[in-house]
Amino acid sequence: MSENIVTETDDGVRATNGIVACLRKFPDGRLRIVFDDAKADYVERPTSWKPTAFFTWTQLDPAKLRTMELSKEQLAEIGFNLVARLRALGDTDA
Repeated sequence: MSENIVTETDDGVRATNGIVACLRKFPDGRLRIVFDDAKADYVERPTSWKPTAFFTWTQLDPAKLRTMELSKEQLAEIGFNLVARLRALGDTDA
């Protein structure tokens, strides 16, 4: 049984730069998680993102993804790439 996670109310404020992600399925069954750089649309809606450039992708085993049995190394690589790119996009002094 999963626990309910309570989060703070979202204030709708976002940084200007960010990352968007998707799972891309190929005809042969392979899966990739794809990350693109993105910019927030502050004119219309700051929580709406427009992709601006390809960043990276990671190949995933469909069976392992389906059962959420990705290795700690795979999860660490995905997380490291995400955090490193957010730092590189420069919206913080981190």
